[in-house]
Amino acid sequence: MSERQTKGAHPRTELEKALGRIAELEEENRRLRQEVTEHGSLLRVASESLIVAQDGRLVFFTPSFAEMVSYSPTEFTAAEFIEFAHPEDRAGLMARYADALAMRAEGEEAEFRTIAKNGAVRWYRIRGTAGTWNGKPALLCSLREITSEKSAEAKYRNLLEMAPIGVFETDLTTGRLLRVNDSMCTALGYTRGELMAMDPIAILAPEGRALGEERRELKRQGRPVSPTMEYRILRKDGREAWILLASKLIRDADGQVTFLLVAQDITERKQAEKEQQRLEAHMRQTQKLESLGVLAGHIAHDFNNLLAVILGSERLARSEAPAGSHFAEQLDQIRSAAKLAEALTRQMLTYSGKTSASLVPLDLSKLIGEMAELLEASVSERCHLEISPANGRTMVEGDPTQLRQVVMNLVTNASEALGNRPGRVVVRTGLISADAGYLADALGGRELEAGDCVYLEVSDGGEGMGEETRKRIFEPYFSTKSTGRGLGLASVLGIVRGHRGAIKLETGRDRGTIFRVLFSPASSAARSSESEAPR
Repeated sequence: MSERQTKGAHPRTELEKALGRIAELEEENRRLRQEVTEHGSLLRVASESLIVAQDGRLVFFTPSFAEMVSYSPTEFTAAEFIEFAHPEDRAGLMARYADALAMRAEGEEAEFRTIAKNGAVRWYRIRGTAGTWNGKPALLCSLREITSEKSAEAKYRNLLEMAPIGVFETDLTTGRLLRVNDSMCTALGYTRGELMAMDPIAILAPEGRALGEERRELKRQGRPVSPTMEYRILRKDGREAWILLASKLIRDADGQVTFLLVAQDITERKQAEKEQQRLEAHMRQTQKLESLGVLAGHIAHDFNNLLAVILGSERLARSEAPAGSHFAEQLDQIRSAAKLAEALTRQMLTYSGKTSASLVPLDLSKLIGEMAELLEASVSERCHLEISPANGRTMVEGDPTQLRQVVMNLVTNASEALGNRPGRVVVRTGLISADAGYLADALGGRELEAGDCVYLEVSDGGEGMGEETRKRIFEPYFSTKSTGRGLGLASVLGIVRGHRGAIKLETGRDRGTIFRVLFSPASSAARSSESEAPR
């Protein structure tokens, strides 16, 4: 349905317009069907023709009937009356004729078509009663032309079938489907027969069925409900879709109230909204981490200035402190604490991405290979470490010391994610092509241009992370353990940010975790410089 949706039109407005048009046609159809009875006996006499059938021939007919079918009285009386009926209706008409003569269907109505002399097809509603004519058994019939009614009904049915939106009609009392169009069948993946045998509520996803039942009951009671509602539905193949459903009560000529529903496929819109919400959440997370980084950088800078004063004062005081005195021991404690504080400020500066990095051309695969033994020693005994570096095309411009820290932190984190269970941690490098969509939800993705990216990937077979953990994993001192573990992953993010790289995180409950760090490939000049450097 959505493929034929009018561009730029609000789906709710278009749906309500379509529902209104269908309701107008239904009202026109109802009006035409009731026109005769509503205007009394005078209109009935004027609009109905009378015929008498005896021995299969017309022995009496009013001029109005002859005029409508364009045959002369002589032509009428010379032929059997069944010859004036449409070929497809003759068998049924003859059966009803026989029943009426046998008084098995007293006063029963039927609808049939006639073919006028000029070939035009006209519809009639006939009501027959068995009686006598000139002393012999005959069928006395009144006929009313309903060609206009049938035309309106045909237009109504054609509109339903040709509508690019789903339309179905149900019996308000039983909930049984009375009509469904092709668009609805196509959208849901069911045949017409399958849908006609179903309760329409069954197409709704489980969480929406109670609401659907409640709205239907309110309609039965004549109580007001919202004219439109969005529902998640399930197609026959199990795929999810969304529809905007509008409903209206329709009353036919016999007073039967039916429930008309019009459904518009809004799956693409809902998916776009969901994707927009995801991107907005990612943007908020990125901005939060960036703000924390800026804050950490400023605090570290000011803290370094204070430490410089403390260490300077410690040196001056030490010149006056006797060696081995209690005063000298206290100065040693001050110096030790200040050095630890210096290390902390370096970590904070790393997280903020403001550490000075000595960027040189280096082969990321070669760097990983050189760390193999160290990495093996850093994982638990139950962890099987697999290192799979790519061959070539993994040159980047980076600080070797900082990138080693990234690798070590990621591998240690992956090993801890396995807990006490045996499992596998895989370290890979390679080159991938990343488009703007792929980079959009990567932390730091705005720093990278779409195209080829060198990647470092560390994956584990652990339990994975839930959404709340995923949102906070790069925050300083955040940990799923009982106490925080410092700036491990926060430092990784800071180093990557300092290298103008990005991090993609793929995880989920019982799906393990993949950290993929992306870097811009080294420039041609840098690659040439590295390859020519002495070994």
